[in-house]
Amino acid sequence: MIDIKETSYIKNYFNLQSEADIAKFFPKNKKLKHILMTKVHRMLHFFQTGTWINKHLVLNFAINHAEITDYLKERLIYRKVLAYSHHIYVPTMSFWDRQKINLQFLGRFFKFPQVVGSLTPSSARLAQAIVKQIPKECEKKRYILEVGPGTGVFTDKIIKRLNPADELHLVEYDSLFFQLLKAKYSHIPNVKIFQADITTYQSGNENKHQIKYDFIISGLPLNKFSVEFVEKIFGKYEQISKTGTIISYFEYLFIPTLIKVLNKRKYRHLKPVLDKKETFYQHYKHSIDKVWLNITPAQVRHHQMY
Repeated sequence: MIDIKETSYIKNYFNLQSEADIAKFFPKNKKLKHILMTKVHRMLHFFQTGTWINKHLVLNFAINHAEITDYLKERLIYRKVLAYSHHIYVPTMSFWDRQKINLQFLGRFFKFPQVVGSLTPSSARLAQAIVKQIPKECEKKRYILEVGPGTGVFTDKIIKRLNPADELHLVEYDSLFFQLLKAKYSHIPNVKIFQADITTYQSGNENKHQIKYDFIISGLPLNKFSVEFVEKIFGKYEQISKTGTIISYFEYLFIPTLIKVLNKRKYRHLKPVLDKKETFYQHYKHSIDKVWLNITPAQVRHHQMY
């Protein structure tokens, strides 16, 4: 039941004649005529009232006023409004805050090169490729695991695909990154953050039942680990997966070839890891995406468990 006081607040906040009028400022589909019509409504409303109604104004309103979703159900913006009403959103960061995180990431790379895989966080294109197997629309509850989220580049993309019923678990080993993740995502009720080694991580819900994940996103630099540790990681992924689970991770292109040419001794350590990864992929292979527009070109391997 819609609260009359709340709908009156919607009218007052947006300077509307009726709460339902909010819908006309957002298109039903991506057809040009619908988009142009909404822009006309926005301009006319602005000239009449001085209030410019756009996506950002509505989303910020939805954070504390979930009732606005009732009037936008048939609009393209509905899914985002629903997410914001459940506090499922990535906070906006300033340019300087982003640079600070990049410097912290760089410092962590030099301090722990065996744990942090690169000099800089992954690109947005790589992040998009690694989460592409997670559908945005899904009626059932989904459990999603991200291993080694670092500063949250992949996490941001995953959150944009979450539905209110979903649950996202972040498992981060590094203490600094763990604190960054808590500061960034603690406002989201269905995101849980754990500081743990994935090989000893115990997945469980409030009823202490072991969770089998629907999607696993891994940001771990597998090529920097021993083959024994990589085997443990893959074993853990098998343990916490179910039939149909999609596991996605990335690896940099050309780097193994360069190591083979320039450092034979290092390549002898790397070769068993590459073989283990290839065996795992051939056993559960699903698809591969190449990402050329990354600081180091990369490929994303998607596996489907059975």
